[in-house]
Amino acid sequence: MNNNTFFTGVAAATQTQVSSELKPLLKVAIDVHLALYVVALQEEGTHPKPPQRFKPADFLAWIDKQLARGFEIVTCYEAGPLGFVLHRQLRARGIINHVVRPRVWDEHRGAVKTDGRDALWMLNALDRFCAGNKKALGVVRVPTEEEERKRSRSRRTLRHPGGVPSCGHHTCCGTYSTGQKSPINL
Repeated sequence: MNNNTFFTGVAAATQTQVSSELKPLLKVAIDVHLALYVVALQEEGTHPKPPQRFKPADFLAWIDKQLARGFEIVTCYEAGPLGFVLHRQLRARGIINHVVRPRVWDEHRGAVKTDGRDALWMLNALDRFCAGNKKALGVVRVPTEEEERKRSRSRRTLRHPGGVPSCGHHTCCGTYSTGQKSPINL
């Protein structure tokens, strides 16, 4: 008998062969900022862990370690001014990522808003989404890189018809949303 499978069900007619080689699921919600990611995570069958802070490059290295540990990873983060570079980096690693519409995560609006609390609320919604509640997250369509470049150019033109923005922040947002480094320091 093959030791990698087992049978479930009562009657032979309803038995289903299931592989025991299924990877454990790791759910990760990311509150994304330019210099810092606040991450809430939940390993399959456990309670959420306290939020952690990562620099963007450190986060991707941590993700690679989790993949090496054998996890199947599902992530989400809110769409924002940094674009979809992180989405593409995660997808290139074989991770299921959902970019979601921004919202107020604390539905009761009880405590002071913090990035860690937002990440935990987002993780809670991701957990419900993974369990089958497709309304738990407002997933947005991720544009192609070319669509993103065109939209970034048109938004800068609409904001600054003269061509040059009055503050470098808008230039940085357009630059960072495409994954490039900006010459302007924030």
